[in-house]
Amino acid sequence: MALKFLLGASVGLYCFKKTVDIENASIVRFGRAAVTTAVISMDYLTTLRHVHFGTEEYFAIKSKV
Repeated sequence: MALKFLLGASVGLYCFKKTVDIENASIVRFGRAAVTTAVISMDYLTTLRHVHFGTEEYFAIKSKV
């Protein structure tokens, strides 16, 4: 969560101080997408870390994630 806030604050500060052109905006968008994907993947992996694959508990937790 702190990483998202830090990324958002730095992007906001960057946009406030400079005019944003298309190339920089696409880099920012790509960066946000990469961070979001990493956060979702880590949440998925850490939630299922201690559950054995193929059990009812695994599929129940997987459906909630």
